[in-house]
Amino acid sequence: MFVGFIVECFFSTKTQSCELSWYVTPEHRGSKTAFEMVDIYEQWARDGGATIANLINLDMLNADKVAKFYKRKGYTLAENTYIKEL
Repeated sequence: MFVGFIVECFFSTKTQSCELSWYVTPEHRGSKTAFEMVDIYEQWARDGGATIANLINLDMLNADKVAKFYKRKGYTLAENTYIKEL
């Protein structure tokens, strides 16, 4: 499952795709499925006019593993998000 949107960035002239959520079922983790999903997401973004693709990393337990995967796909860290439970 992959959910995203394409939007013109309000602080630049770039159009970007943003991932809201994505999920790979446990039985498909460690296979090519995640790589293929990101490839499809990137093509969808290009077809929609995006020149930048964003992926987020909210998995605190596997943050290093997810970061390594994103780097293998050519992504670079752009910012960190801090959260506070209320």
